[in-house]
Amino acid sequence: MYYLFMNRIAHQVSALRVSAIGAVCALLAACADPSGILPHAHPTTIDQLNVSSGLSHQTKEESSASAAQAWWHAFHDRQLDALMTQALRHNPDLAIARARIRQAEGLSEAAGAVERPRVDLDAHVGRAHWTNNQFFPPPFGGSTTWDNGFNLSASYSLDLWGKNRAIVQAAEDRLKASVEARNAAALLLSSQLVSAYLHYAAGVALLRTATERQADADRVVQIERIRLNHGLTDAAHLYDAQLTAARYQEDVATYSGDLHLRAEQIAVLTGRGIATDTPLQAPTVALGDDWSVPHDVPANLIGSRPDIRARRLQMEAAARDIHVARAAFYPDINLAAYVGGLAASGGFSRFLQSNSAHYGVVPALTLPIFEGGRLRGQLRERTAAYDEAIAEYNKALLTALQQTASALTQLHTLAERRAALNDALRAATENEKRAEQRFAAGLTNHLPVLAARQSVLNLQAQRISLNAEASAALAQLYAALGGAVLPHTLPHASQGVTG
Repeated sequence: MYYLFMNRIAHQVSALRVSAIGAVCALLAACADPSGILPHAHPTTIDQLNVSSGLSHQTKEESSASAAQAWWHAFHDRQLDALMTQALRHNPDLAIARARIRQAEGLSEAAGAVERPRVDLDAHVGRAHWTNNQFFPPPFGGSTTWDNGFNLSASYSLDLWGKNRAIVQAAEDRLKASVEARNAAALLLSSQLVSAYLHYAAGVALLRTATERQADADRVVQIERIRLNHGLTDAAHLYDAQLTAARYQEDVATYSGDLHLRAEQIAVLTGRGIATDTPLQAPTVALGDDWSVPHDVPANLIGSRPDIRARRLQMEAAARDIHVARAAFYPDINLAAYVGGLAASGGFSRFLQSNSAHYGVVPALTLPIFEGGRLRGQLRERTAAYDEAIAEYNKALLTALQQTASALTQLHTLAERRAALNDALRAATENEKRAEQRFAAGLTNHLPVLAARQSVLNLQAQRISLNAEASAALAQLYAALGGAVLPHTLPHASQGVTG
């Protein structure tokens, strides 16, 4: 009988095991299914893009250019360096970016808690009067006692599928992305300030040239008035001379107003406000004619731009979010333990005595089975967010490539204009010399000399504007390459603004 009884028990245990295995298989089969939800987009690389002329696929190691944090030092202007220091310290856009970094640091610190054990302490102390008219028999009913207790608990997730680790890494990626976003804001600010400063420097030179033209035009008016008084010309010539002088006077006023606007723009960029008690000094940045168009610009430098790095980090964080969403489909095991003491009778400290203790270890398994589409919806949303991050990265890459190509195209166009303008300026200068020689020989009056000088000054003003545009285009190119300064492209430094 004993053996029959034991065999029956063994068969029952075996049947129970089979039933348990079948139940587990049924549960797993009924679990939420993440299949069929995959990203659609793919990130683009520089090597996959068709680059324009002037750009090459050489690596940074093969190029003499490198991204510099203080790339504006290449313009060799101490006033510009000082203004940039103020801007990087006081500009509101950078203050916003720094605040976002602190926010990301807080989120990253909070996310890191999921990988560490959690310990909580709950305690309560109180006096309770127990009613006679409910569930409490004597001696509790109608008595007043201490109701004290505490509970110390600890829990830790085993993170079998790497979900918690992915949460932490995603937060770290977003923190790094916020730092790169700050760097991108600094690069944009430095580009704007350099451009404004170069235009201010050009305005100083143009104002000086316009003042010289106005002075010459005033002398022409005086000469024409004297000639009219002596009957050597008619009033029409005097009227034309006065009209020219008025036009040059208007140019002086225009350039002076532009200088004030540029100074206000620089003051705002540096965070000082529009009104400032420290006027700008004459810039020493060179706007000479010896700038050059770079060739074989390494397109891979674009990848070092902080905005590109920020987009790449956002893309990586979105990929980790997908991992988190997928891990939510699988079982999660959490280990928990607790110890404490409870007492609703006796003295105040009775809950601290050994016979009031309670404790336990509680491993817990969480397995999603029927979620009503919640987990699949979350995974679908995270996957779409990853596709969006890839699209934003690809867009930023194309935008950077377009900015680089535009700067190179502008430089090539300016180089062609420079050649034609220099030819015209040489001819005008030669004409001025001949006019001076004829005047010195007594073959003509001073009017042809002044007219020839006006032509030279007009062409010099055009060259100042062209060289300023070229320096600004080079600055735009450096910024488009993430602050990479290409050697032998800028004009040489000088002691003042040159034309």
